[in-house]
Amino acid sequence: MTRSFQVLRTISPLAWLPISLAAFRDSQPSAIFVIFITSVWPIIINTAVGIRNIPHGLSQRGAGAAGSTPLEFFTKIMIPSAAPYIFTGLRIGIGLSWLAIGRRRDADGAASASGFFIW
Repeated sequence: MTRSFQVLRTISPLAWLPISLAAFRDSQPSAIFVIFITSVWPIIINTAVGIRNIPHGLSQRGAGAAGSTPLEFFTKIMIPSAAPYIFTGLRIGIGLSWLAIGRRRDADGAASASGFFIW
């Protein structure tokens, strides 16, 4: 991953909240942005790891012996080989997005948020 991805990844999802509110000037698009930015990093990182962990022999045998096109190589070798990593990233991303939904709701000051009930 490039350095710009690594720098953006370290920013807390809640730190994106004021930035998104200032940029979008509405709570609905900023909530969607915060949820997206929270869940996208595990998906990207796990997909990259899955692609990187494809055995070198498998990629050479599959592409070379069959004489496949790059599209066939991608759809028949890369995607199935990386699928467990991709689905793990999706699962982690969904879990983190639920946390972001709860924190976003608390930060919005909703009367039904968890902070309201605690107080």
